[in-house]
Amino acid sequence: MQHLEDVIELFLRSKSAEGLSDRTLTWYRANLNAFVHFLQRAGINGSNWLHAGTLEAFLVSERERVSPSTVAARFRALRPFFSWLEDHPDFRIPSPMRQMKPPKVPHAQPRQASGHAVDRLLASIPLGTWIDLRDRLIVTVLDCCGLRAAEVCGLALADFDFDEEILIVREGKGGDDRPVPFLPEVTTALRAFLLLHPGIPGQTLMLSADGGSLGTDGALTVSGLRQMLSRRCAAAGLPYLNPHSFRHGLAMRLLNRGADMSLVQAILGHSRIATTQQFYARWLVSGLKKQYTEVMGRGR
Repeated sequence: MQHLEDVIELFLRSKSAEGLSDRTLTWYRANLNAFVHFLQRAGINGSNWLHAGTLEAFLVSERERVSPSTVAARFRALRPFFSWLEDHPDFRIPSPMRQMKPPKVPHAQPRQASGHAVDRLLASIPLGTWIDLRDRLIVTVLDCCGLRAAEVCGLALADFDFDEEILIVREGKGGDDRPVPFLPEVTTALRAFLLLHPGIPGQTLMLSADGGSLGTDGALTVSGLRQMLSRRCAAAGLPYLNPHSFRHGLAMRLLNRGADMSLVQAILGHSRIATTQQFYARWLVSGLKKQYTEVMGRGR
């Protein structure tokens, strides 16, 4: 078992040398470690982890523990790992995943943060403290720019160009920087926050509260951001809006108002437009059909 863990570390080192971001490496590590933990629970050792039957048993076991999308993520992490083993001159192990098909993920419509819900959420957040203003800024950036949670937490003041109304997401998913336009609402929220910002904005923009007072406790984490949204949504009488629901809401607003799919791809930071099309084309058609039915139902 230790041997497999060592091999995983070699794989991750190889991916790091290829220039993969720390976030991507963390994603690989989490999914590959889930496979290691399965082998430990099942008492599988030696070279038995190299068999397709073991991998299939792992995926079946994961279906009982995690969501279908997470099972698919396990598969997507394991496939390049075994391909790497196959190509590496020190291993040359035929991949047991050659004939395996990826798990199917049900096409559940993603939760979207509607404009009404965002307005209600913002209206419930007061203007009294730097924490309130920070949270209003976070919600506004999520809603207008569709950033991932980690991207919001990593923002610095220098990333905002107020003249062009463009912010730069540094080392987004995939490790690349990308420009994202923003609306005047973001400028207003950011300038209000800077008036009470308790630290040095040039170093860390999104700070974490220490919990007991209005002091700071370092940079805001993704977990802290999610907890904030959960707390704020509950106070507003709303179901929990996770960070991705804002991305989905922005994408669908853009598409339903006639935006090109390539624009949505650029803003969301998808590396391939096929990812954007696969995710949103189905729901774009659904939205068009709903609008058509509503209009045509009014009579000729």
